[in-house]
Amino acid sequence: MKTIRLILIFATACLLNCNATAQDHFTERDTIDVLHYDIQLDMGHHQPNHIQGSCQVLMQLLQPSTHVKLGLESATIDSILVNNTLVPATEWNYDNHQLTVPVTGNSLHDTLSVTVYCGSYGYVGEDGGL
Repeated sequence: MKTIRLILIFATACLLNCNATAQDHFTERDTIDVLHYDIQLDMGHHQPNHIQGSCQVLMQLLQPSTHVKLGLESATIDSILVNNTLVPATEWNYDNHQLTVPVTGNSLHDTLSVTVYCGSYGYVGEDGGL
């Protein structure tokens, strides 16, 4: 039961924190339309207190842009794919709150997929929370 609560808490955190809609505190507004989220989680049965997973965001560009910004709180990013192509770590930027991913080569109204793979070590509380 504790594992199920932990999964639900982590999934909720991913949905809230892997937020791909334009935010008031970001300078860009309404640049993308999120069509679908796909969240995959591995609760790290082989490593205690370790959670890793991915969040794939299927989106459509509403304005021409060379990059998209995703809200993502305090994650350890392993890799990023745009349309199933690995984005070199030197080309994306992350400040523990906002992830900026290049989407060059995509046009207005193109549908694209951004997948962020991340992992986290942390204290797992008795109630299943992080």
